[in-house]
Amino acid sequence: MPTLDQIARDFQYGRFTFQDISSALFWVAAGAACLAGIGLAMDWWRRSQERRRKAFAITDPERIHAIFQQAVLSRSRMDVRFDDGGMRTSMPCTLAETSPESVLLEVPWGVHPTPAWLGRNTLVYFHLAPKDGPAEYYFFRTSIVAVHPSDDLSRIELAAPSVLEMGQKRRHFRLELPSADLLDLRLWLPDPPELPFMADPQAWPEPLLTFPHIGIIDISAGGVRLSVDTQRLPRPQADGRRVSLDTVRLCITLRGETAPETYFFEARLRNQFKDYATSRLLYGYAFEHAAIRSGNAPLSWSPVDPEQGVKELGDWIFRRHMELYRQHAQLADR
Repeated sequence: MPTLDQIARDFQYGRFTFQDISSALFWVAAGAACLAGIGLAMDWWRRSQERRRKAFAITDPERIHAIFQQAVLSRSRMDVRFDDGGMRTSMPCTLAETSPESVLLEVPWGVHPTPAWLGRNTLVYFHLAPKDGPAEYYFFRTSIVAVHPSDDLSRIELAAPSVLEMGQKRRHFRLELPSADLLDLRLWLPDPPELPFMADPQAWPEPLLTFPHIGIIDISAGGVRLSVDTQRLPRPQADGRRVSLDTVRLCITLRGETAPETYFFEARLRNQFKDYATSRLLYGYAFEHAAIRSGNAPLSWSPVDPEQGVKELGDWIFRRHMELYRQHAQLADR
């Protein structure tokens, strides 16, 4: 390998030309351009995340105080945990009093706050359930400024937060779906011989259940909770076994901004309850595979990341939640 002195002499006497280093210069320039592109992309992503965070943040002190006052009247539950470690699970508290400077929480019976709690940073989640609108979910970060231990009911005092953000504690934001937003809902049992995974849905057999005998209670980017009319379920087989709904295939069509949005899911059962008020069964499902229909193109299935969920559905849910929230806020201001 030539030394720097040799290279300098080659340039001096014309024995080293631009062609000798053009390839190296090209790759150096390409690498620099690639690094610059990565830097610009990361900066754009950071700015977009910051804009999205600000869109769901409330910073007006009067509005924050009004929301807390509403939480006091409804005795809203507030899930509190230390934001600096030390408490893996949330502590369910009740908002007892609020002022522009602080919020006073009643801690569960048997919990005894100590002076060591003073100054600790906390993360708090709560929600409001208006009578004429969707549930409103909030969270905020603040510190403990006072503790009031008692043998009966202890309390802690938190500094009033400067920022109140909209969001849920759960992994994915969950929307109580308005009935007008659901345009179509069908459920099949994924029997492999009869319902190939990659087949065109036009060739699928008749669904086992359709709307309104099956409905959606709420939906998130990661799953859905269904309400099922038990009278429409198939009768037990000759050997007494009931039809299993542990794994199902779903087609969900939602009202979009310009056109309906259709999603296909393969989902696995996570929990099941009975609604005794309506005698319907409630099934909670987690999405495992998803496909979004575009025109008549064949379905392209993809596995669903439990952490990320279905991005397109998550975006639709957030947009719809904000529309409902703004509508409710406008009605409240009248």
